[in-house]
Amino acid sequence: MRLVRAFSLFVAAGAAMCQPPSPAFQSAELHKSAAKTAMEAAFHDGTFQVRSATMTDLIGIAWRAHPDNISGAPRWFTQDRYDVTARAPADTPGDTIVLMLRALLTDRFRLVSHGGEKPTNAFFLSTGSGGPKMKPSAGAGAGGCKLEPMSKNVTVDNTYARHNVTMGEFATQLREAASSYLTEPVIDETGLKGRWDFVVAWTSKGSLERMGTGVSVSNAVDQQLGLRLREERRALPVFVLEHAEKPAGI
Repeated sequence: MRLVRAFSLFVAAGAAMCQPPSPAFQSAELHKSAAKTAMEAAFHDGTFQVRSATMTDLIGIAWRAHPDNISGAPRWFTQDRYDVTARAPADTPGDTIVLMLRALLTDRFRLVSHGGEKPTNAFFLSTGSGGPKMKPSAGAGAGGCKLEPMSKNVTVDNTYARHNVTMGEFATQLREAASSYLTEPVIDETGLKGRWDFVVAWTSKGSLERMGTGVSVSNAVDQQLGLRLREERRALPVFVLEHAEKPAGI
């Protein structure tokens, strides 16, 4: 029995040694961010950059977990912001960049975690059959938004102007802007890259119920932006934190 057990341990150890190492960036810098704007992330010409990201943002990218499905995180995960600049071969696939970021965060923040999936209700943002009706942004700089309540005696009482934003940013912030409608996470599945400018206007839920006329946020997104919002229950990734440390010196 001892011989069999020893042989089993030897085989297990050998299998672990044969596992390919996690992909890693060629170089990476991580600093505390002075900015308090919305997160920006891009990979271009071999440089992966993230600006003004919380740890919740970074874990959302690396583990593809929505903030609602991240548990056990300390308060600083949503308060402190970080900038990341990392190098990788220019032809590195997006899925590999995600694994590289995962390895970087695990190393720098001494993360111990486990994941999995759980059934979750969510709104999924996708492109409509006619394609997007938005225009690509020509402006540089951080994305901006403006929610402008209007007079309650008009059918449309909320106008939401967006400038230089990604669809991922829009999905996250749309839930906050239309929280009476969107009571679950909003997840981007449009597949649209780059940054966009657009304006979308809808009737607040209370006004719609009171007046019996107007346009819901789902109909507004469909008719004005060429996008689609649908609610579904799916198995989504979860991230359970067991341990984390702030990096020394930043």
